Amino acid sequence: MKRGTALNRITSVSDPEQRHGHKTASKRFTSHKVAVVVDRESQLILDCLVLPGNAGDAQGVLEAIERVEETTGQAVEQAVGDGAYGSGATRQALSCACARLQEAGRELVVRAPRESRPGGHFPKSALTLDLEGGAVTCLAGQTKPTYVQERDGGRLYQFGAARTDCPLGNQCTTSAVGRQVRVHPQEALLQAARAYQQTPE
Repeated sequence: MKRGTALNRITSVSDPEQRHGHKTASKRFTSHKVAVVVDRESQLILDCLVLPGNAGDAQGVLEAIERVEETTGQAVEQAVGDGAYGSGATRQALSCACARLQEAGRELVVRAPRESRPGGHFPKSALTLDLEGGAVTCLAGQTKPTYVQERDGGRLYQFGAARTDCPLGNQCTTSAVGRQVRVHPQEALLQAARAYQQTPE
């Protein structure tokens, strides 16, 4: 037996599709996941999908919604889920599908991923992101127009190490190589979701 972990390790001789999964870092299981689509008003189950235990919760969510629309003959106007469905990729998949189908749009009511505060310093939202122009401006007014394009379509901006003459100094970063700012491929969608979460609606 190979020690350690391996992607898609087969965990059962009687159920070769069973996988290791986890709900939290400490709560693990060996089995499958099930995704269930329910109409909120009638409580009718409209679709269900069995996933491997190591699959992301949002895997296949767009296909499930499209099956519901095909089965019922009605458009899904609003999808509600927990934070596992709030990634930028899921939001983009739903919005792109709406554009492709020329529909008014499916509203996704899901908590956006929490914004990180690297090392307890300023979060990315405190900076000025020019998503169209492709530049980032720090709180001290330094603008970085150059970036490294990442494989997933994101952008990585590298600011220099904390300067002794900077009034914000170590409040931004204490890293010897300086502050790195990653702009997510779906940054605009995530920003809009986080802004909406702060409204009474």
